[in-house]
Amino acid sequence: MGLRVLVPGRKSLPGHGAVRVPGESVRGARGDGNSGDVGVHDPGGERDGRNRRLAEPKLLQWNGADAELPGMQPHIWLVDPCATRRVFQGVGVGRALVIGGSVCYDVTSISSYARAMTDIERGYNRDGDDLCQFNLGIFCDEATKTPLYYSRYNGSITDKTNLPYVLAGARELGIRRVKMMVDGGFWDEKALKSLHRYADAFTIGMPAFLKESGGILAAHGGGIETYANELAYPNIYCVAVDAEVSGIAGRVLLFYDALSHLSLCNDISERVNSLKLELAALKRYPKSKLERYSPYFKITKHSHGTGFDYAVDTDKIEHLRRGKGFFLLFSTDMASSPSDILYYYRAKDADEKLFAQIKGDMDSARMRTHCEETTDGKVFVTFIACLIRSHILNKLSDFIRNDSTSLKKVFNQLANITVVANNGSLRFTKALSKIQKQILSTFAALDDIFLSISPF
Repeated sequence: MGLRVLVPGRKSLPGHGAVRVPGESVRGARGDGNSGDVGVHDPGGERDGRNRRLAEPKLLQWNGADAELPGMQPHIWLVDPCATRRVFQGVGVGRALVIGGSVCYDVTSISSYARAMTDIERGYNRDGDDLCQFNLGIFCDEATKTPLYYSRYNGSITDKTNLPYVLAGARELGIRRVKMMVDGGFWDEKALKSLHRYADAFTIGMPAFLKESGGILAAHGGGIETYANELAYPNIYCVAVDAEVSGIAGRVLLFYDALSHLSLCNDISERVNSLKLELAALKRYPKSKLERYSPYFKITKHSHGTGFDYAVDTDKIEHLRRGKGFFLLFSTDMASSPSDILYYYRAKDADEKLFAQIKGDMDSARMRTHCEETTDGKVFVTFIACLIRSHILNKLSDFIRNDSTSLKKVFNQLANITVVANNGSLRFTKALSKIQKQILSTFAALDDIFLSISPF
C-alpha cells in the first residue's frame, strides 16, 4: 500500500511524477520511474463505512511546472513504497549515516482509537493504555541522534518476531555494514542470527533470567570489583568472557555498577521495612497476599485460629542483594573496548528520547485517525518532524550548551520574530534581539534574512 500524506493547496506538486484527476478510471497505471504516484481525493467518490477509498483516477503526466489543474481540490499525495524509500535515503540514510557507524533500533507502541484498521490490534502496550495499538520501530544514528528509518507494523506482533523483516527493509535502504545496538527485548535465536547476517557487529542486552547469564554471574561476579576490571566510568567494573550463542561467536560482557548496587540494596531494605510494618498490623493470616511477602519473609500460620508468625528470610534477601548492580551484554564487536561498547549501548537512549518527543511534544501518544491513509501520513510527517528537530538540535548544540538554555526556549525566541507584508514588501515589526541574531547566525541565515526584508 502506498503512503498517503495530506498536502494542502491547489498549486503544483513538488518533483516529477503523475497527477491523478478524480472521476476517471485507469487500472494498472503507474507513474514514471522517478517518483511515486500523486493522487487527488475525490469528495464524491464511493464510501464504505469507515473505510473510505479513493476513486480510481486517470493519470496525467506532470512535469513539475507551476500550473493549476482544473477541478483540483485539497488532495492526498500518494507516495508508493519506492518513493518512500527515496525519501528515507535522501533525508535520512544518505545524509546521516556513515559506513561503519553505530546504529540503534527500538520499538514503541502507539495507541489508537481506530476500529476498522487491520494492523490496529491488542498487544503489549508500553503506556499501559487499554486500547488497541500499532508498533513503531525506529533506526537512529547514535553519533548524530538522527532518525534514519521507521517501520510501522501490527500491534500484536512482538518486537523480536518482526526484527528480521525490519532488518531486511533497512538493508535495502542502505543501512548496512554498521554496528547495531538493541536491548534484551530482542533476544531470540532467529533475531540474533538476523543481526549477525545484517550487521558488521552487534551488541544486545543479555537477559538475566537465562541459564547462561546465571552461570557467568556465579563464576565471575564474586571478584569483579578489582582495579584490573575497573573501567573509565567511575565505580563501574567489567569482565569479558568469550562465548558462543546460537552458533554466533562473541563475548559476554559482565558489568557491575557499585553505586547502582548500593542504591538498589537500599531500596530492598526500605521495601522489607515497609512490609514488616504491614505484617505487624495484620490480625489474620494473609493467605491472599502471600506473593507480596514470601520473597522476603518466612510466614507460618498458627495451627489453631487465624494468627501467624513471620520472620525475615535473610537467605532470600542476600540472594536478591547479590545480583543487584550487575548487567550483561552479548557483543560480536571484538575490536572495541568494554568502555566503548558500554558508551554506545547507553547511547541507544536516542530512540527513547525520540519516542518521548513523538508522544509528548508531537501529541502522538494516541492516534485519532481511523483509516490507513491518514495514519500512514501522520506517522510519515511525524518522522520528518523528528528529522528536522534533530538537525536543528545538532546545529544549536553549542549555543544551547554555552548559554545553558533549551531547544524549547530557542523556539520561543524564534516565535517572537514577527514579519508583516505591505504592498509586496516585507518588514520586521520590531528589532531583533541579540539572542535571536545569535540563533539565526548559527544557521548562517542572518544576512540572507536581512537582505530579503526591508528594514522599515
